[in-house]
Amino acid sequence: MVRIDWQFSNGHKWFKEFDSAEEAGQWVRMCQLDTHPSVTYLNVVTWEPGELESSVNILKGGVVYEQH
Repeated sequence: MVRIDWQFSNGHKWFKEFDSAEEAGQWVRMCQLDTHPSVTYLNVVTWEPGELESSVNILKGGVVYEQH
């Protein structure tokens, strides 16, 4: 499971969930969330059902890192 979190410069926060990283990546590119000037924060969270741990990738609005 993959969740995309993003925030606009006006403070509005949104999220959308996907079944795969590929589907999430295509959607981010289609909506241009990674390049849109009003998007101040873009985050990708990946996890498997039943697991407590997740991977986090901040794509915009912070330092790019991975956490396992």
